[in-house]
Amino acid sequence: MPTGKLMLTINGGYSTAPGRSSIFGDGSRQTIEERLPELLQELEVRALELQWAQEKRERDARARQALWEAEVDRARERLVEAHRGEVLEEQVTAWERAQRIRTYVAALQLRVSALEDPAQAEAATLWVDWAAQFAEHTDPLVQSIGLPADPPISLETLGAHLRWNGPPGDLPADPD
Repeated sequence: MPTGKLMLTINGGYSTAPGRSSIFGDGSRQTIEERLPELLQELEVRALELQWAQEKRERDARARQALWEAEVDRARERLVEAHRGEVLEEQVTAWERAQRIRTYVAALQLRVSALEDPAQAEAATLWVDWAAQFAEHTDPLVQSIGLPADPPISLETLGAHLRWNGPPGDLPADPD
């Protein structure tokens, strides 16, 4: 005979769906023993729901990681491109400077050749020779030509090139 005293409550899982019970117990019409199949079915359904939710979280995390990795790759490309542009600008500036120095050295050589005082001409020639060597030493066209080495890659160096739209908490510590 049901006493109404024995009661089992399921905590956790998805219990808010209409028509689904979380409390199973003795009642005026049924004993808890008669409700056991319903209780076990509810436990199985909740276990499956929890498993599906966990699998969805894992799929979502893998998808976010894939998006993150793709964005890091794009940021690397943007960083390398920006770095190469900076190196190119520096090389052009250095080349223009070397060209200006060479033009100045040519004018100096004309002036030195017109000097009549041998001591003054010797001192001026030392200066002209040093300036010519300096222009040669700083001219990037005289040095080996090739792609510059890539800059170091870290979250700090990628920072300005990342366009991550995900939550900040989804970022890994470092892209490598």
